Amino acid sequence: MKINITKINDVLFENNISYSTNLNDEDSIDSISSINEANSNSLIFLFNEKYLSSLLKTKAKCCVLKKEYLDYLPKNTKYITVKDPYLVLAYLSNLFYKKRNSNGVISKNTKLHKNVQIDDFTTIYQNSIINKNVIIESNCKIGPNVFIANNVLISSNVSISNSIIGLLNIGLLNIGAIEYRAIEYRAIEYRGY
Repeated sequence: MKINITKINDVLFENNISYSTNLNDEDSIDSISSINEANSNSLIFLFNEKYLSSLLKTKAKCCVLKKEYLDYLPKNTKYITVKDPYLVLAYLSNLFYKKRNSNGVISKNTKLHKNVQIDDFTTIYQNSIINKNVIIESNCKIGPNVFIANNVLISSNVSISNSIIGLLNIGLLNIGAIEYRAIEYRAIEYRGY
């Protein structure tokens, strides 16, 4: 699947990520690869300086990295500089992989934001709010009265009800007829063991 630079720009803009790039409007990328396995249409990510020596030999079309590592890029590899390449990997990886449709049940009184992945056999009950970039793996039961913040992963076989997942600063949150005292969110993973 070819992804053009416009789609990449849109994802970065929608998620308030500051960046600079030397990609052109007509450039496209067809995969995300490791630094060593990349080809001339691949996108790679550098988030650990121990891979700088490998970066010098990459054949990738483009690398997402911090600005201070630009001098290590081969001259034919384009760049996208960002503050946090690992976070950008999470956002851009969604462009390259097909999303599966859930065969579970989603209640009428549920709000799903952009880019939510709901895997097989998951049920979402009433008065639940699922924010953007959330992944809910298979066989989960969410709700009633659940708020899931942005960038949260709910692993398989988890049941959550009457809860707020992924918040840190105090504020008020209304879910259905219930008012919760909530807090500002941060990306988390919730596993049902």
